Amino acid sequence: MASIYIEILKFGKNQISTKESGFKKEELTNHLKVLGYGDNDLVNIQYFLDNAFVLDTSPPNLYKIRLTALEYLIDYDELEEARNSSRSALNFAMASLIITILGSVGAMYMSHIQINSDVTINRNQFDLLSSDLKNIGSTLKITNENVDHVSAELKGLRGEVKTEILRMESTPKLTPKN
Repeated sequence: MASIYIEILKFGKNQISTKESGFKKEELTNHLKVLGYGDNDLVNIQYFLDNAFVLDTSPPNLYKIRLTALEYLIDYDELEEARNSSRSALNFAMASLIITILGSVGAMYMSHIQINSDVTINRNQFDLLSSDLKNIGSTLKITNENVDHVSAELKGLRGEVKTEILRMESTPKLTPKN
């Protein structure tokens, strides 16, 4: 149950839209008694009425909520809404954390089972692996042969380059005529 003061403000706010746009003290006390407040709770009601409401002295002598009291009630409602949203967000976060933990534990359990179980390869899988290994072996052999061929070609080119360099060095150099 909300504070009696909050209930009084809510009652005053709801009376804004009535025909008289106010209420009598007796209407308020009856409303509070319906909500479950006793006579002991209603002792200081006049002090609160004097601070949060204005008594219209013209008949029928109705209390009308002050603008500042209405602002306090709006602030209170916004605070309550923020608290409820915060609780909801916390509940969602906790639920997602629990789901994440359970998923992680499940994954670890399944990994443990797979690590400790025997590996079985049927004949088709073995034949497939075997043919793949043969293909890889033949590809490596061709690659090695290509590397050897390129290496031999480079050696031959190196020899030709050295020969050409020696020939150029042994040729007499021409000097320009002036």
